Amino acid sequence: MSTAAYKFKIVMLGDFAVGKTSLVKRFVYDAFDDMYLTTLGVKVTKKEIQIEDNGNRFEVMLLLWDIGGHGRFSEISMNYLKGAGGAIIVSDLSNADTMKHIQDHISLFHEINPGGKFFVALNKADLVDAEKSGSDYIKKYLDYPEICPDDVVFLTSAKTGNNVETLFHTMAAQMMREKQ
Repeated sequence: MSTAAYKFKIVMLGDFAVGKTSLVKRFVYDAFDDMYLTTLGVKVTKKEIQIEDNGNRFEVMLLLWDIGGHGRFSEISMNYLKGAGGAIIVSDLSNADTMKHIQDHISLFHEINPGGKFFVALNKADLVDAEKSGSDYIKKYLDYPEICPDDVVFLTSAKTGNNVETLFHTMAAQMMREKQ
């Protein structure tokens, strides 16, 4: 079994209070805190993971840039996006207003990083009923040409941990395959 090292910068984008920081905490520390603290600027967290692919094991370092949420990005925030190989666009599934901004965050990311990978985390899935987590409800907010819900959209819950590991590992694996 051969081992190779990869390092990827992934930015967490989304409106205020959608759970970007909570997703990072759940993934990196396997922890959740109900107390809401606004992220000011950016917080960078590292996590090394292992990806199995075609019988090979790869060490992958993820640099997770948790960027404070806002409706409009300032110039300094745009600088945080530079050089990112991927973005996780986070929305609060229980708050339709945040769902409406998914396309804006994707467009901004691709403006700075054309060709960068992105995934959509529809977070707080534990707070909604089956109707709001169904594909018809979700598709009305995902009108970006590159979004194929089966490929890049994950219903997540930072509180329960549902799909959090899967989201980050799937993104890392796809980014790694593109670098090979």
